Amino acid sequence: MIRLSGSKRVLNDTVVSIHSACQTYVNLIPKGIHLLREIQMNSDNMDLVQSNCETLGSLVRHMVEIVQKLFGYSEQLESLFQLNKMEPVPFISWNYQNFSETAKDIYESYKKETDIRLKITQNVHKCNPDQLSFCVISWTHVVYCVKDSKFQAMLYECGLK
Repeated sequence: MIRLSGSKRVLNDTVVSIHSACQTYVNLIPKGIHLLREIQMNSDNMDLVQSNCETLGSLVRHMVEIVQKLFGYSEQLESLFQLNKMEPVPFISWNYQNFSETAKDIYESYKKETDIRLKITQNVHKCNPDQLSFCVISWTHVVYCVKDSKFQAMLYECGLK
């Protein structure tokens, strides 16, 4: 086993943190779907709707916190790139700039997903049954934060795949 140190270690640890944050985020999506379906099926029970809306709000706040972490990781890799502009590739074929750009892309895609979920959460309490169906579909359909090839390549570069 190769022991990493310096910039390579920071890079590897940051990629691991990005992967972990993305996994945590993706695991929250089904919980939101469940809450929205509960709201949809029990729309006549205002106490249950209120409780589920509050839980959904808490879930979205957790998603916002994850996105803030992704921003921090993106900034960290940008700083690492600035420090290592003249360095050769740290692992297989990517330079530090590739890692920085991919982390920024990941942050931006998860931010867009969170903005959609935030809007759903802010408006779900005033939706009629048809609109609730649209909210469930919108929450379920993950448009931006899919496991794209650059993210997979970043994990591969660090030996995580």
